[in-house]
Amino acid sequence: MMKKSKIMALTLVALGLTNSGGVVLADTSQSISGNVTDSTSGSSTVQYEVPVKYTVTIPTTITLTDDDGEKGAVSLSNAVTIKVADNALKIANGKKLTVAVTTGQEFKLQISGVADSELNYTLYQGTSDSDALLSAGAVIAEATPDATADVEQGLYFETTGAPKYAGTYTGTLNFTIDPNAEVT
Repeated sequence: MMKKSKIMALTLVALGLTNSGGVVLADTSQSISGNVTDSTSGSSTVQYEVPVKYTVTIPTTITLTDDDGEKGAVSLSNAVTIKVADNALKIANGKKLTVAVTTGQEFKLQISGVADSELNYTLYQGTSDSDALLSAGAVIAEATPDATADVEQGLYFETTGAPKYAGTYTGTLNFTIDPNAEVT
């Protein structure tokens, strides 16, 4: 008789668990319960997050040429390109993607290992020295979410002053890309 009552008790517990009337949603942080005869309802948040996406093309090497032995210069008609076509640009509404010369940037070239070989250069937003002169922190190019064509911006580089020595002068020009700039 003892054996039969244990089986009966286990069966009743199992029935109680399966007949609780509870509903558990896919998100386990919320559960709704009620009696079998009660109506129950719940809600789930459906979301789809579209990540920020962009392609900015900037040349890895920019070579200045020397036409007269005194100044190096180069004109790049599409030095900075922001790809927009084919849904290549996805940024938040009310924001814009900006490409800027990094704040604190110095426009200097130097022969590696030669301390007194510094050669400054100027940078223009366009394709000649009659275009807008750029400084550190200046925005070079920008695009908004509703842009329909690729944004291409030219840059013009020109050394200021005569080089002291023959050799290869190098430097680094840093850019800052911000996909969350405020539209003003």
